[in-house]
Amino acid sequence: MSDKDVSCYSSRYNDVSGDARQHFLNTGEAEGRLPTCARNLSRIEAQKYIDRNGDLQKDFGRTGKYALSMAREEFTDYGFNKGKNVDPDPWDYVWYCGDSEAYECDCYGTLYRTLLNDPITGSRMESFTQIREHVHQTKTTRGNGEFEFCDAQTFGGDKLDGNRWQCWCEPEPAPVPTYCGDEGDDCLCNGVVTFGTAVNANGKPGHYWDTALTSYYAVNDWNNTKSQTCTSNNFEGVELEMVDTDKGCFCDENKGVLNDDNVQFIKEYWRGIMAEKAAREEKARREAEEAAAIKRAAEEEAKRKAEEERKRKEEEAARKRKEEAAAAERARMADAEKKRRECEDNRKKEEDARIKADEEAHKKDQAEAEKKAKEAEDAKHAASEEKDAKKRKALLEKAEKKKNEALAAKTKAALD
Repeated sequence: MSDKDVSCYSSRYNDVSGDARQHFLNTGEAEGRLPTCARNLSRIEAQKYIDRNGDLQKDFGRTGKYALSMAREEFTDYGFNKGKNVDPDPWDYVWYCGDSEAYECDCYGTLYRTLLNDPITGSRMESFTQIREHVHQTKTTRGNGEFEFCDAQTFGGDKLDGNRWQCWCEPEPAPVPTYCGDEGDDCLCNGVVTFGTAVNANGKPGHYWDTALTSYYAVNDWNNTKSQTCTSNNFEGVELEMVDTDKGCFCDENKGVLNDDNVQFIKEYWRGIMAEKAAREEKARREAEEAAAIKRAAEEEAKRKAEEERKRKEEEAARKRKEEAAAAERARMADAEKKRRECEDNRKKEEDARIKADEEAHKKDQAEAEKKAKEAEDAKHAASEEKDAKKRKALLEKAEKKKNEALAAKTKAALD
């Protein structure tokens, strides 16, 4: 017993004092008391535990003594602490049969004969869980109208020490599909397998075949295949797009829910759905290709027009540049012509000014020559009238000088 089991044992049985482990060895074991927090699974509960957990099926097998034994051990060590469900399905719940020899039980499953009252508190035990915490007897029965008396003789003797007793029936589960794996897991099954939702009626995770079969599901026959992966690929590619919950697989080895005709009908249904989907996808693909072709044509037309517009703009720009260059050349030539004319006008003006200046200078020189000639003539005349020879000589020299100057001025005026 673990420390947690010790705590559970002491809480469950209020007559325990001192060392709980020692109490179980000395008293509890002989009285059929439960030493662990987890209840000891019955054969039916252990099988149900296996049926609901695909990992246990792969580890221990789907049926058999070994699988049941290992499932009980796994639940005690692990599953109980994880809160895994081992309760019967709603249609397989344990039921009370009677508490006297006057009662006969038509039980198809396991018949329990246990104490009527809690040996510690003295109060009546009214739950299936409670009666199994104390000493009890069991017998596998097949019912179907074969009633069993709930007395010591039926159970091969009285192990209840003559105490008042009661009987309960744990029915054999109906042969319904069992959960064999989540989507992507391997599913161990030798029969019909369904692939669908893996949540219960409240939308919470739970492995209930009846919920799965009220939603959309695919199906396939895995006879003699042992283990297959629980994916749409193994169900002819059915993707169950309308199922927006976690998915999983259920195994119906006995074909108790879906026979060959059902399987074929469901397959044909999905083949039709998939054919319609494929047709829609093909139509959508063609429409997409057509739309893409139209788009490409529009893009190419737009490119062509853009290229034409680019060329037109380039030609227009080239023409404009050419016109601007021609205009600039004309302006340059006009400016050059203007400057040439201005230069010619200036040259002419300068020439006219020079000529005028030369003429004025010539006139001035002529005037100066005439003036000097007159002065020389005047000097010569003055010398001819002078009586004094000495003065006359001086005047003649002066007149000669004036004559020479006049001659020089005349020569200069002629040269200019």
